[in-house]
Amino acid sequence: MRTGTNTKTVLITGANGLWGLSVTRSLLERGDRVFALVRDSVAIKHENLTVLVSDLATSWNVSSLPLRVDVVI
Repeated sequence: MRTGTNTKTVLITGANGLWGLSVTRSLLERGDRVFALVRDSVAIKHENLTVLVSDLATSWNVSSLPLRVDVVI
Protein backbone atom coordinates (compact mmCIF):
# COMPACT_ATOMS: atom_id res chain seq x y z
CA MET A 1 0.00 0.00 0.00
CA ARG A 2 1.27 3.45 -0.92
CA THR A 3 1.05 6.33 1.47
CA GLY A 4 1.96 9.99 1.62
CA THR A 5 3.16 11.75 -1.52
CA ASN A 6 2.88 8.58 -3.62
CA THR A 7 -0.89 8.44 -3.17
CA LYS A 8 -2.86 9.46 -6.26
CA THR A 9 -6.38 10.83 -6.55
CA VAL A 10 -8.10 9.03 -9.43
CA LEU A 11 -11.41 9.67 -11.18
CA ILE A 12 -12.64 6.54 -12.96
CA THR A 13 -15.73 6.33 -15.13
CA GLY A 14 -17.53 3.00 -15.48
CA ALA A 15 -16.14 1.70 -12.21
CA ASN A 16 -18.84 -0.97 -11.96
CA GLY A 17 -18.07 -2.53 -15.35
CA LEU A 18 -15.86 -5.60 -15.76
CA TRP A 19 -12.66 -3.67 -16.53
CA GLY A 20 -13.48 -0.66 -14.36
CA LEU A 21 -14.23 -2.76 -11.28
CA SER A 22 -10.89 -4.56 -11.57
CA VAL A 23 -8.99 -1.29 -12.00
CA THR A 24 -10.86 0.30 -9.07
CA ARG A 25 -9.97 -2.60 -6.79
CA SER A 26 -6.31 -2.42 -7.83
CA LEU A 27 -6.16 1.33 -7.20
CA LEU A 28 -7.71 0.93 -3.75
CA GLU A 29 -5.29 -1.89 -2.87
CA ARG A 30 -2.40 0.45 -3.80
CA GLY A 31 -3.75 3.05 -1.38
CA ASP A 32 -5.02 5.55 -3.93
CA ARG A 33 -8.05 7.80 -3.36
CA VAL A 34 -10.70 6.83 -5.94
CA PHE A 35 -13.75 8.74 -7.17
CA ALA A 36 -15.94 6.30 -9.10
CA LEU A 37 -18.35 7.82 -11.61
CA VAL A 38 -21.13 5.27 -12.21
CA ARG A 39 -24.76 5.11 -13.39
CA ASP A 40 -25.81 3.24 -10.27
CA SER A 41 -24.23 2.01 -7.06
CA VAL A 42 -20.97 0.10 -7.00
CA ALA A 43 -20.45 -3.22 -5.19
CA ILE A 44 -17.24 -2.13 -3.47
CA LYS A 45 -17.19 -0.47 -0.06
CA HIS A 46 -13.90 1.16 0.93
CA GLU A 47 -12.83 4.15 3.02
CA ASN A 48 -10.85 5.60 0.06
CA LEU A 49 -13.74 5.21 -2.41
CA THR A 50 -16.26 7.93 -3.20
CA VAL A 51 -19.10 6.84 -5.49
CA LEU A 52 -20.53 9.55 -7.75
CA VAL A 53 -23.81 8.38 -9.31
CA SER A 54 -24.52 10.06 -12.64
CA ASP A 55 -25.42 9.16 -16.22
CA LEU A 56 -23.06 10.93 -18.62
CA ALA A 57 -25.60 10.52 -21.45
CA THR A 58 -27.90 13.03 -19.72
CA SER A 59 -27.43 16.44 -18.16
CA TRP A 60 -25.36 16.17 -15.00
CA ASN A 61 -23.85 18.47 -12.45
CA VAL A 62 -20.05 18.76 -12.45
CA SER A 63 -20.08 20.21 -8.92
CA SER A 64 -20.05 16.65 -7.55
CA LEU A 65 -16.63 16.01 -9.12
CA PRO A 66 -13.48 16.46 -7.04
CA LEU A 67 -11.70 19.79 -7.45
CA ARG A 68 -8.37 18.11 -8.19
CA VAL A 69 -7.41 14.69 -9.56
CA ASP A 70 -4.09 13.24 -10.66
CA VAL A 71 -5.48 10.71 -13.13
CA VAL A 72 -8.70 10.26 -15.11
CA ILE A 73 -9.53 6.76 -16.37
